[in-house]
Amino acid sequence: MQWEFSKTQRAHILAGIADVEPRTVQKYLDGKTVHARKRERIELAERTWTQMVTDYDEACARRKLAPVDTSDASKGTDHGHE
Repeated sequence: MQWEFSKTQRAHILAGIADVEPRTVQKYLDGKTVHARKRERIELAERTWTQMVTDYDEACARRKLAPVDTSDASKGTDHGHE
């Protein structure tokens, strides 16, 4: 499965994993200078995220499950209310 996120979404995901500010990740993704220690954390976060996605896809393939379709956020959110 191909995961597609905007640059802002990707920055927030990586910032959460790297424990840095999203704007710092945005600077990194834009190719601007980022403090070496933060850059290392962001690079590690990228590898971690890639591995998490790969592991998820492999687990789905092993179980022969289709990955969750997140394109329709309204599914399953009704909770019985009309």
